[in-house]
Amino acid sequence: MQRLLNEFFTPEECEMVERARRARVETQYYVAGDVSGTYAERLAQQVPRFLVKCRGIVDGLNEREVQALRERYRVLIEESGERQ
Repeated sequence: MQRLLNEFFTPEECEMVERARRARVETQYYVAGDVSGTYAERLAQQVPRFLVKCRGIVDGLNEREVQALRERYRVLIEESGERQ
């Protein structure tokens, strides 16, 4: 996320999304996966603001910017495939 959307989100926001993704995977796929109540509460407080920010970003993008993001995403996918 950080490499693709770094002009829209802070490093802290990118880290929050990555930690939330890992927590979701842990609880969805692993029985022993446990998310602390403190972290879940903090995440529940941060998510509404993050969603509003995401909607604002999407609403502000024009067609040229969307196409540029798609191209950057395509390049990142190709690069990740080359590393494997």
